[in-house]
Amino acid sequence: MYQVQWDKDYEVKILLSHLGVTIIACLLILKLEIRSESLLVIPSVGINVTYANRLGQVYTEFYPRQLVMDLVIVEAIIMQKLATYPVILYHDSFTREMKIKPLFMKCRLKMAELKSIYQKVQKNLRFTSSEKKS
Repeated sequence: MYQVQWDKDYEVKILLSHLGVTIIACLLILKLEIRSESLLVIPSVGINVTYANRLGQVYTEFYPRQLVMDLVIVEAIIMQKLATYPVILYHDSFTREMKIKPLFMKCRLKMAELKSIYQKVQKNLRFTSSEKKS
């Protein structure tokens, strides 16, 4: 009967490759998972959005007031659930085409909280708009 001869370190190589793939997958999950998200609206300057992931890395996106058109609440069906989240409508600074940036997609805010955020942002955006007209 014929027997297959394996290398001596065959099991170790397989174990190390599986361990390496698992570690890389865990790091990717930790890097892509958002831990906190904040929104700062400065009426005459713009909107600043800050994200922090599980590894402690902080990412900041800034949308100048001249490019921001509005902030609206959007309803979307994701899988079998109705999700509501705020969206920034803005013009891209290079192509000048209209784009959208969803906010707070992972935290699933309640409608009352979304309305509160919407009203405060609209108050600041309206203040800037009326300032421009006069």
